[in-house]
Parts: sequence; C-alpha cells; structure tokens
Amino acid sequence: MSAGARHRLGGALWRRNWLKALGLLVPPTGAFLAVYIAALVALFVSAFWTVDSFTGLTIHTWTLDNFSELWHGSTYHTVALRTISIAAARSPERTALYLRAGFMF
Repeated sequence: MSAGARHRLGGALWRRNWLKALGLLVPPTGAFLAVYIAALVALFVSAFWTVDSFTGLTIHTWTLDNFSELWHGSTYHTVALRTISIAAARSPERTALYLRAGFMF
C-alpha cells in the first residue's frame, strides 16, 4: 500500500469513527459467528446418526430414530414440561422484583 493510499484511508477513518469501530468489530464477530454456526451444523448433522448401545460408538447411518425418540419418549416431555413450568413460575417473580428495584431509585 502506498503512502498516499494510507493517508486517504487514515483520513477516512479519522472522519468516520463508526467506520473505524466497524473495521475493528467485524473480523472477530465474523470469526465467532463462523465457529458458532459450524458447531451448530455439526450438532444438527450428528442428530441424524445413532449410538450403538453396546459399544457406545457412533453409527454413521442416516436415520430419524433420535427425532422419533424425542417426540414419543416420555423423558423428554417431562424435562420440557419441568423447564417450561420453572421458567413460567420464575418470570412474574423476577419481573416484580426488577420493577420494584427499578422504581426505588
């Protein structure tokens, strides 16, 4: 990069602080999102594989058995019901506490 181009770029960044902030924040945010999305894709793909109950090894054949177990198994219904009920019970309590604390100041 020539000296003139560096001065023009420096001048543009000096006048536009938002552009400088954007240039600093986009690369790490993009890297984080790429890793995060790659992990979600890997998790989703592995949901279509099964685990051998005897050896504990992953069997790389495409099947919907995990999703069938998720919808028809009573364990997952119990866990979901407990999670939703605890969230529903705690939300009004936390809201009342935050509103009371907010109006104290």
